[in-house]
Amino acid sequence: MRTFHEQRLKSLAGKFIKMSQIQIPQDEMVKYRALRQEISQIQNKMGELELELNEHQLVIDTLDKLDGSRKAFHLIGGVLVEQTVSEILPAVVANKDGLTNLIVQMEELLKQKAQQAVETQQKYGIQQQQTRQTPKQEEKSTDQSTAGILA
Repeated sequence: MRTFHEQRLKSLAGKFIKMSQIQIPQDEMVKYRALRQEISQIQNKMGELELELNEHQLVIDTLDKLDGSRKAFHLIGGVLVEQTVSEILPAVVANKDGLTNLIVQMEELLKQKAQQAVETQQKYGIQQQQTRQTPKQEEKSTDQSTAGILA
């Protein structure tokens, strides 16, 4: 007669064998990881572009308040150029519009890549790893779960 531990070990070994038979093809996993990395890069770049867009808006707001004939300096390709506010403002507005269009295009690309990632996840049953909680989050969850218990 087998002991409980021997039966449990055999059961777990059987499950492991079944799970290893359903492995994701290696090339698909590499493609999925590359896709997730590309999504991350797009998100980072969009964040940078949004910061730059905000900077352009601040410059536009500042220049709008100034007289058009006032001297202003514009950095073009690493060279500081002296111009008037009325000459610089249209260029800054055009750059802002270009950034806005680029962000919209990147959002569409991000949606497409995210949809591809979801389809791959569903097709192969890939599960995302959960992010670990920080110690403060763990303390909060522990505090909340024992909030109504008196000893």
